[in-house]
Amino acid sequence: MTGTAAWSVRAGRACGRREGGIIRTLTEEEIELEVRRLYGTVDGLQLQWLADPSIDLLSALEAVLEKTIASWTRETGPV
Repeated sequence: MTGTAAWSVRAGRACGRREGGIIRTLTEEEIELEVRRLYGTVDGLQLQWLADPSIDLLSALEAVLEKTIASWTRETGPV
């Protein structure tokens, strides 16, 4: 599964983890920081891809998303 479908599946998993109590509740400040961090990372990866289209952009984005979601779990503590 690639592209938008893969992102939708991951978003659904994140929602399920949150509802199941696996992902901790984030404060407004933490949410704002996470959004800024993700936007910055995605923008940076896109710029790298523009400079070198051989970069597997989707795999890089998926890895970032998985690590981000993992950082929100209760076991890892604060973001």
